[in-house]
Amino acid sequence: MERLEEEIYRLRYKRDLLRNDVSNLKTRIRYYKERLKKTRKSEYARKIREAKKELKRAMREYEELKEQVNALVKEWRELLCGKR
Repeated sequence: MERLEEEIYRLRYKRDLLRNDVSNLKTRIRYYKERLKKTRKSEYARKIREAKKELKRAMREYEELKEQVNALVKEWRELLCGKR
């Protein structure tokens, strides 16, 4: 049970870091779009594409971690209630 709690804590921490990463990427994309409007430099279009790829990867990883955490929490609750 203690091992399960530690695993949940570890995965939640990692999930929260990814959530922060996703937020930062969204902010970066907004910034690049504004800069692209003002300067019309192709480097910002390239940076937007790269940031979107990174955002897609981070979102996928975030969703996987979220599912893992939810499954472990469900298992932990079952153990806590004595259903197992």
